[in-house]
Amino acid sequence: MKKSILILSSVLLIILTGCFKPSIFTGEKPGELSRVDFYITDGVVPISSVTSLEVEINRVLLMSDEGSLVVSDEPLCVDLMDLIGDVYKISSIEASGTYTQLRFEVGDATVTFNLDGENLVLPVAIVSGSIKYPFREPLTLEEDTEIVLDFDLSRSLKINGRWPDALERPNPMIRMTPVVHERHGLLYDVQGFVRDATGNGVPKALLVMKDDETITTFSHDEHGIWERGEFRFPKVKEGHYTIYVYKKETYESVIENLSEEFLDDLLDVLLETEPDGSTTIDVITDIDNLVITVK
Repeated sequence: MKKSILILSSVLLIILTGCFKPSIFTGEKPGELSRVDFYITDGVVPISSVTSLEVEINRVLLMSDEGSLVVSDEPLCVDLMDLIGDVYKISSIEASGTYTQLRFEVGDATVTFNLDGENLVLPVAIVSGSIKYPFREPLTLEEDTEIVLDFDLSRSLKINGRWPDALERPNPMIRMTPVVHERHGLLYDVQGFVRDATGNGVPKALLVMKDDETITTFSHDEHGIWERGEFRFPKVKEGHYTIYVYKKETYESVIENLSEEFLDDLLDVLLETEPDGSTTIDVITDIDNLVITVK
């Protein structure tokens, strides 16, 4: 039986705090069924004051010209701030056919900011009440594959007015118009460490991996499975990449000087800023223990 793996990635890591059962499509389709595994991950541009971004997902659907295929229909809650450098398998299904869109039907969403030691929780309005990703080309399930949907929250979250002054307005509202990137095919993990000149790990650095697409992640502080300065880009395509590294003080200085829209064009501005370190790599298999030294 052919196996297809569908992986969801975002520009913020996601942990699933709800539980669900995958729904298996049992309708008749021509040809052999393929297996589709669903994952979630994150890789987002930094928001140093954000401590959580929770989204309720009620259903996940694959859409075709003939109808929809239910991937998951049990409500779950995800905190996008908990999946940096990791993936979470959402579901595994067996199906065949051709699909044009992946759709998340969502409920409530909230974002928590830590401002001067105090938490501020605000609602997030998601445009149209759903997150839709039209595939650039129709997805035909006929061979083993992996698909990553990367939610670029750095370009998706906005607030009316200048940050953080807009928070002082009555009933401030954060808006989310999802920007999504897709990766599929044979996908590989790139794992390593950000270190300073003395060899010590550097946490909370922003890493931007760029080829024909742009992927972001952070280096970790020492906790759980992570060592100090460790990072991982999960599920990336083959290619020749340049990785740029920005230390916390570098990207925070850019954030402080942003005008008008919350996080709008932050990544573009960062890429015009001299990085604190960089390297180039060819991804043709998994890469372990890559070391990037910053000044």
